[in-house]
Amino acid sequence: MSSTIVEQTRAIFEDIERLELAISKEMQETSLSHVGNVMQQHRINDRLKRVVELAETQSKLLKDEDGSRQQEISNMSSGNVFSQFYDSLRELRDYHKKHVVPVEGLKLDDNVDCLVNFHQPEFTGEESYGRYFDLHRIYHYWTNMKTTINMKKNQTDYLNFLKTFHLFHEISPQHKINSEYEEYLKSLLDYFVDFQKRAQPLLSNDLEVKLQKLEADFDERWKQGKISSWTSPNTQNDFPTSKEDLINLENILSIEELKEFGAEKLKDELQKRGLKCGGSLEERAIRLLSIKGLNYSDIPLNLKVGKSTKAKELTTQEIIENKRSKRLALLESKISLIIELLQEVLDATVNRVERNQSRTYEEIEAQHERESRLSDGEEGGDGVESEEEDDDRPKGNPKNVPPGYDGKPIPFWLFKLHGLGIEYKCQICGDQSFWGRRAFERHFQEPHHAFRMRMIGIPNTKHFHEITRIEDAKILYEKVKAEQMSKVWKPDVEEEFEDSDGNVLNRKTFEDLQRQGLL
Repeated sequence: MSSTIVEQTRAIFEDIERLELAISKEMQETSLSHVGNVMQQHRINDRLKRVVELAETQSKLLKDEDGSRQQEISNMSSGNVFSQFYDSLRELRDYHKKHVVPVEGLKLDDNVDCLVNFHQPEFTGEESYGRYFDLHRIYHYWTNMKTTINMKKNQTDYLNFLKTFHLFHEISPQHKINSEYEEYLKSLLDYFVDFQKRAQPLLSNDLEVKLQKLEADFDERWKQGKISSWTSPNTQNDFPTSKEDLINLENILSIEELKEFGAEKLKDELQKRGLKCGGSLEERAIRLLSIKGLNYSDIPLNLKVGKSTKAKELTTQEIIENKRSKRLALLESKISLIIELLQEVLDATVNRVERNQSRTYEEIEAQHERESRLSDGEEGGDGVESEEEDDDRPKGNPKNVPPGYDGKPIPFWLFKLHGLGIEYKCQICGDQSFWGRRAFERHFQEPHHAFRMRMIGIPNTKHFHEITRIEDAKILYEKVKAEQMSKVWKPDVEEEFEDSDGNVLNRKTFEDLQRQGLL
C-alpha cells in the first residue's frame, strides 16, 4: 500500500495527525499524581520526537530531489488511465490480503502507540521519581578531593554540601584551578542535565537553548570581567602590592616631579611594583614614568625583576591557567543556571534530608518501602501519592500543626494563640499568603515588600502599614502627598510684609501693590 511515494506522503500526514491528536488528549488529563505527571511528560515527549522524525522524512519526500515523486504524478495523469487504475487496484488487494486491518469502528487515534517507542525513565530510590536530587556519589567525590581541603571548612556532612555546593563565589580561585575541581564541575553539570531530561523532559529543549545562549554570551562577559569570583586576564590591573601604597603616576607629568621623591623612595616604589630598582636617580625616574597607564601584564619583561626567560615561562604558565579558569567559570555559570531552574527540587531535597535526620530507623525504612511500591508501577493510585504527602507531615500531628525548633509539633494552644491557622494575603506581594498575625505584620518591613512597593512607585513608610491592596496604597499615597504639600512653607502666602502705614500684607499682595505704585 505504501509502495508509491504519493501514498507514503499521505500516510505520514495521517500518522502526524494521529500523534498530534493523542498528545492533545494526553495534555487534557490534569488530575494525576507526581509519578503519573512524570510519565505523562515522557509519553508526550516521545510522541513529539516521533512527530519531528516523521516531519523530517516528509520534508525529504516533498523536496523530491531525485524527481521520482513528480515522475509518479506525471504517470498517473498521462497514458492509459484505466490500466493504471486497475494496476493500482490489484496492488491494493494484494497488500490487504497480506495485511488484514479491521477498518470497522477504527478511529483516528486508535493504535497510535504502535508508532512510538516509549522508554521508561530510570530514577534512584533517593530521587523518588524526580522529587529530589541524589548527589551522594558527587558528594563522596568532593570529600575525597586531595587538592581542595581548604574549600571544605563548613561542608562536613551531606546536608551542608547541599546548601552550599552551588555557592561558587565563596571559593577562592586559587583552590579551583586543578583537574579534580574541573572533573567535579563536569560531574555536577552532567547529573543536572540528565536529571532534568528524566524529571522534566518537556523542558529539556528549553534548557539546551538557554545553555547555548549562555555559552555564546560568555566570551564577552569574560573579557569584561563580569564573572563573579573570576577575573579575565584582559581586566587584570594588579601590581604585587596594593595600589594604596603606591604613588599615583596619573598625577605625575614629568621626570623632575619624580626626582623630588628621592632615590630611596623611587627604589622602594619600583620594588613594590615588581620592577628593577637599580641605577641612578634619573634612571629610576625614567623607568617608573615609562610604565604610566600600563597594566602589570603589559609592562616589558626587561623592566621586571628576574630574567626574561623566567618571565616568559611564567607568562606561559599564566596563559594555561587562564584557559582553565575560563573553562571552570563557564561550567560554574551553566550549573548556576540549571540550579535556578531546579531551585524547588533543591529546596525539597534539603528539607527531606533535614527531616530524615530527625526520624528513627523504622520511619525511614517505612518511607523506603512506600517509595519502592511507588517505583514498582503504582503510579496512578491516589493512595500512594497521599501516603507520600502525608509522610511530609510530622508524626503524631493529625491537625497539621507546624513544627517548632526541635522538629516536633508546637502545642495546639500556642497554635491558636498566635492565630497560625488564619491566612492573610498581600496583593502588593503578588497574593503571597502569611499564616498568623505576627508573620503578616513582620512582612511589611521585609525587603520583598519594600521592593514591590518601589515597583508601584510608593515609598514603604509607616503610613502604608496594614495596606495590602495596590489600589488602596495608591489612593493613600495621593492623600499623604496632599497633606504634606499643605504643610510645606509657601512664601507667596505665608511671608509677611509691612507698608509705610503699618499694614501687614503677604508677599504676593505686597508685590502686586508695589508694582502698581499704590504703596
